Amino acid sequence: MTKVVADFFCFTISLNCNIQEGELVCLFLNEAIQQPLIIIVKENVMIQRKILFVCIHNSARSQMAEAFLKKYGREYFEAESAGLEPGKLNPNVVKVVQEVGIDISKNSTQSVFDLFKQGRVFNAVITVCDGASAESCPIFPGVVKRLGWSFEDPSSFTGTPEEILEKTRKVRDEIKDSVLAFIEDAKHLEYWVK
Repeated sequence: MTKVVADFFCFTISLNCNIQEGELVCLFLNEAIQQPLIIIVKENVMIQRKILFVCIHNSARSQMAEAFLKKYGREYFEAESAGLEPGKLNPNVVKVVQEVGIDISKNSTQSVFDLFKQGRVFNAVITVCDGASAESCPIFPGVVKRLGWSFEDPSSFTGTPEEILEKTRKVRDEIKDSVLAFIEDAKHLEYWVK
């Protein structure tokens, strides 16, 4: 057995975890060397987890989720967003996010495939597509925690300009609530070894 102090190992399979004297102690099987490892994760060690939000165009929902995680969870997380077919930022989304004090007007959209080609690694990938688009919503490969949150697509909203803004505000608020709940759960080390 090899005893190491660490927070995260790629290519490991968790065999058993428990809390001993305020530390999260995990037994892992390292697939690369086919040896068991004991990993002691100290609660006071602060490692920022890398989170990727993904939707179809990276123009609305994933941008809002990234912005809220950066605003409220920057102590615990690094946030990015990407899409299957990057488009242009939705001006209604820019406006409603500005209403809550966040400026995303200078954000650019990016492709999830470009991130994959760059060899980028994330601790969690959260898709934010609606139920109707779920089959088109991209899945980022790799050994990561995957979550799926369903929100309506602001680009599909119809009605008067004010009705469209009101529907977009509703999605904004739903995304904010989901991000805040995620922060509360995922800021704890135990979340990452479930």
